[in-house]
Amino acid sequence: ANQYVYFAIGDHATNTTATATATITVTETDVDNFEDEVSRISLTNAAGNLVHFVSDTNNNDFDGSAVANKFQVKSATSAVEIAQGIAKGITNHANFTATPVDGSSATITVTQSAAGVDGNQTNFFTDAPGLTAGVEVGNFTGGKTKGDDSSITAGKFLLRFTGFVEPEDL
Repeated sequence: ANQYVYFAIGDHATNTTATATATITVTETDVDNFEDEVSRISLTNAAGNLVHFVSDTNNNDFDGSAVANKFQVKSATSAVEIAQGIAKGITNHANFTATPVDGSSATITVTQSAAGVDGNQTNFFTDAPGLTAGVEVGNFTGGKTKGDDSSITAGKFLLRFTGFVEPEDL
């Protein structure tokens, strides 16, 4: 009575936690393919809530100070400058970090702030009506919690009870 059996998968002796990451690839070079506060990047945080970052094409330059929930592309003339504005906007949010923010690459890696499998979420980019901007937003993957939440799908599983067991004890 009052005895329990727990089954888990993973290495219990180590802390195998990891934060989920996603990649954003920018091929766009023309800011006119973004509409101010309409084009948007949507990232899903570890709690499962969408966080939207809308484009700022009129007010703040891509290399200026970050503005909450916006990615700034004004004055950008290349894919790496647009990527810099996106990275600065995302890094300004507490749930995510984006690198690089210095405009050295048109590919950005976004990392969840919290480690664990809950960070493995979907993301997307929404073009403004009638426009097509070259921005590809990948999903968050690679988040791990100590052990794993995946089911046991292979191997052998043996339960051995010695002595008498009454069904209500199970």
